[in-house]
Amino acid sequence: MACTSWSTDTSASELRAAVNAWPTPNWCDDGARGKWYVNRFKACGIFPADLTITNPRTGAVTGRMHYLARAYAYSVRDQKKWAYQVELMEISSCGSAQGSSASGGAKCAGKCKVVESTFPSQLISQSKEPVGQFFQETTIQTSPKGQKGEGQAKAAWRFTKPRWAGPTNEVSLSTPPVRCDNALPGTSKAGCVMPYIPELVYAKNGPYPQLARHIEYAQDTKNLPGKHGTTRYLTRLTDKEKKKANNRKACPSSLQRPPGKQCDEYPSQSTWQGAATGSGDFSRRMIDKDQNRLGGGALRTSTCSTASSKRIGSWCGSSRSPTVQRKGSQQMSRQVAYGRGLVPVAYHQFLITDEDGPAAAALPAVHNGLLEVTDGDIAVLTGVSNGDVDVTVTSTRQSPPSATKTGRRSSRSPRTLRRASSWSAP
Repeated sequence: MACTSWSTDTSASELRAAVNAWPTPNWCDDGARGKWYVNRFKACGIFPADLTITNPRTGAVTGRMHYLARAYAYSVRDQKKWAYQVELMEISSCGSAQGSSASGGAKCAGKCKVVESTFPSQLISQSKEPVGQFFQETTIQTSPKGQKGEGQAKAAWRFTKPRWAGPTNEVSLSTPPVRCDNALPGTSKAGCVMPYIPELVYAKNGPYPQLARHIEYAQDTKNLPGKHGTTRYLTRLTDKEKKKANNRKACPSSLQRPPGKQCDEYPSQSTWQGAATGSGDFSRRMIDKDQNRLGGGALRTSTCSTASSKRIGSWCGSSRSPTVQRKGSQQMSRQVAYGRGLVPVAYHQFLITDEDGPAAAALPAVHNGLLEVTDGDIAVLTGVSNGDVDVTVTSTRQSPPSATKTGRRSSRSPRTLRRASSWSAP
């Protein structure tokens, strides 16, 4: 039979109707590529599919449909649940395929279970899009610390129509594997992340040229892991004593530091490939102390914002910290220090540090998306990617009053992150 021709170049946003679906990231609508796009907490993709209806007695084709499945999964760093949604969008149809409906459900393989499934029978047409929504929960234990496991949700659906002899064969689409663990420092909660390998790059013409040149030497000359384009990843280490052991072996206190220099080690002490926890191969070099301290702070910030044990590619930079002027006897409302000025921001962050020692030695580890405290360093995350921001820093004798919350966000509301890498469809 003859059917209307169709194309997979149609934008998914052009087909969307007023359906009760979660909004998907803008970068998801990238054509029907048939693969997942993934960042740390989101995965999205548009997958083309075809439906052919045949007469069971004669085998003759009586109808066809070409449609897109827009799949979207998201997780939260401190919740053991993660969500999955499938939207079916008709491109074209003809014959007995027109006027059909879709319904389905979900299963979860690995360390997870489906705790909520919604995919009732819904009519599919160019103005109506069936939607299936599912919530999965990791089955790893919340204690002891260090539990981890992967789970993979699979949505499945069938098409039906009263005039047909029965439903169609099942069509299914699986998410990328989602890793959940309870090993993130500073919290006892379990969290889940997508299969995303972050890569940080220190540029030789960036704010940390000496650090960048040392990493280049270590990777190219000494053949140490972590180089871009390879699968020899650096893996995050969170155990404080093991990190100290790495640092003691690579940069012992007996080594003489020239004025203005600090000992930089590669691989970093915060990786399992470090001097003591790795194979024993490492590199050290005396570099500018500010580049070493601030560049290391950029690494800590990038690796402490998600669930644990993630793999690290190369590195990226940070910026200078604000100068705090000592007011001496001039105190206002228990204020003991104050400073204000333009601070250069790089890679959405700047650091607050103290050359005399840790700036936040008495503070617990904090990772709340706005402020991160790790090993005595304070990183402030901003909406500004690069450039100068006007910063005011005030030191007080007592904790300031807590800010009043003026809004509430639904726990099911996806959080917007930018597209970062791709993951082929299973």
